[in-house]
Amino acid sequence: MVRNVRLLEQKTSKDSLVEIGVAFIGKRPPPSYEQNPLCRYSVAQTALESHFWAAQEHQVPALEIEDYRKETRQLIPVDLLMEVFEGDKLVNSEYTVTENISNKGAEVFTTLELERGTFVKLSSDRYNVVVLAVVRERRVGADNIARLHLEFVGSEWPL
Repeated sequence: MVRNVRLLEQKTSKDSLVEIGVAFIGKRPPPSYEQNPLCRYSVAQTALESHFWAAQEHQVPALEIEDYRKETRQLIPVDLLMEVFEGDKLVNSEYTVTENISNKGAEVFTTLELERGTFVKLSSDRYNVVVLAVVRERRVGADNIARLHLEFVGSEWPL
């Protein structure tokens, strides 16, 4: 089970893009994985004699996303380049702007049809920042403009 993902600095074109940390939980995923493979899980180490970890479905409060965020989002427009990769191949990109942002995530305007769980690379020339993010939600606002709710993984946005 994937526990963390960190974007790496590429010094040569053959260097890895990401480092992935995993937890070994046994031969089979939790039963709820079959119904929703994008589900998030809490992981804890089992008894000392076991080298495996136990996983259970991560419980998210039935509130709006803004209500349970650890950090307040700031209404700061940041110009970004958003790149979508499949493996090591760039498959799509767009220049966009944030509607709001925090150290842990952002909401960005988009024309892309990205699904939950898709990883994107965000870069800002103005702030000299590159981060990896995962799409947590895609929604269309009352203004008929699509937005992506992104969670930064492996690093934070320096506000």
